[in-house]
Amino acid sequence: MKNYLYAGMLCLSVLACAPTAVAAPPADVKKFLNAAYTCQFLSGEYDDSLAADDKQKMQKDVKKYFHYVRDNKSKLKEKYHNNIKIINKISKYDSLEID
Repeated sequence: MKNYLYAGMLCLSVLACAPTAVAAPPADVKKFLNAAYTCQFLSGEYDDSLAADDKQKMQKDVKKYFHYVRDNKSKLKEKYHNNIKIINKISKYDSLEID
């Protein structure tokens, strides 16, 4: 019986010392961050020397993701204006040049 008690106490002490899980961002923020990251990646990959097919696909992707970011950044900042962690994550992409 003593062994079970010690084992139980050991488990509880390990659980109490374990780091707490970091909450994942809400789905709409996660979608925005993925799109913004993709924008940033694509902007660094575009090159005039690409094959015509690759340019066309990249332009299609750029349009898709850049428009999503442009259309949703201010909405998300307004929606989560009280959550500084989310605002900071979104604000990392303020420097993206989105036409």
